[in-house]
Amino acid sequence: MRCGSGSRGVRRYAARLVVALALVVLAAGCGTSPAPPASGAVRADVVGPPQITANAATAPLPAGTPGVGKPAVVIGTKDFSEQFLLGDLYAQALRAKGFTVTLDQNVGDSEIIDSAFASNQIQMYPEYLGEIASGLALAPAGGTALATYQQAAQFEQAQRAATILLQTPYQNTDVLVVRRDLADRYGLRSVPDLAKIGPGGSGVRVAAQPPFRTRQNGLVGMAQVYGLSNVQFLAVGPDETYGALEAGQAQVADGFSTDAQLTSGDFVELDDPQNIFGFQYVAPVVKQATIAAQGPEFAQTCNWVSSLLTVSEIRAMNQQVQLGGADEATVATQFLTRHGLR
Repeated sequence: MRCGSGSRGVRRYAARLVVALALVVLAAGCGTSPAPPASGAVRADVVGPPQITANAATAPLPAGTPGVGKPAVVIGTKDFSEQFLLGDLYAQALRAKGFTVTLDQNVGDSEIIDSAFASNQIQMYPEYLGEIASGLALAPAGGTALATYQQAAQFEQAQRAATILLQTPYQNTDVLVVRRDLADRYGLRSVPDLAKIGPGGSGVRVAAQPPFRTRQNGLVGMAQVYGLSNVQFLAVGPDETYGALEAGQAQVADGFSTDAQLTSGDFVELDDPQNIFGFQYVAPVVKQATIAAQGPEFAQTCNWVSSLLTVSEIRAMNQQVQLGGADEATVATQFLTRHGLR
């Protein structure tokens, strides 16, 4: 559940060509799955399906400043530090290509930012595709990364007059996290192991943001898929999940797989064998009218940024922000400069 893990002004916790866009999403009434974008050479660290994943060979940065004179675009982000970083990355690259971009950071969680997008308060935002597939399109859990992309693309085309660009090589899925000492004591290695702490998980309290309580990729899925029907819930803010673990207020926290805290060795990520948390690759969601008004270089620039975002790169940037206290905009500038943005 991509809600929050860090916010501006507080201490931060380890908290995708264009020719193919017409193939990404079919007409709303056709009743078939959208065809994925054309494929190309893919780096070894690209985990997602190559035909929908941005890569350097097929997503070059456009030359010049093709965005000069085009209408202004508002890009929104959700309410945590990795999203702030993503917003800065896309906005800075687009501005360098001459596009006029306003960045509206910290709009809110998945439901809130979708509402802002539906009402055209923002025209683009980076989103974790499993959030759209399961949270908005209400697609069943599991499946594949390709199916998740198609489900999200169908929903956005039909319900939001929008398209999804190519996805990043990395994904940031929810993970259930426990303290290492608790994992060692009970032999906790995967989500169903939580049943060892009382029948139906009755000895377990999960610290997470409020939407986790009622979502399929949350307590509902834990109960239906893993039989953990007696888990208690502790509602916390975006910056409070790991703190709740450390203070003993909860035995389990809902974290992100790119959280910087997970590099410390103090926590264990529980495997999700039935994939209730889905596939959470990132892609820009953009209004079709915006794509038409901005020209192909707009999507090409976004795809170029997406192609750079591997697991190792995003973790390194998250560490600078979430543990080192660096400003997201500064980290984004340094990253884009290192990769050749002028």
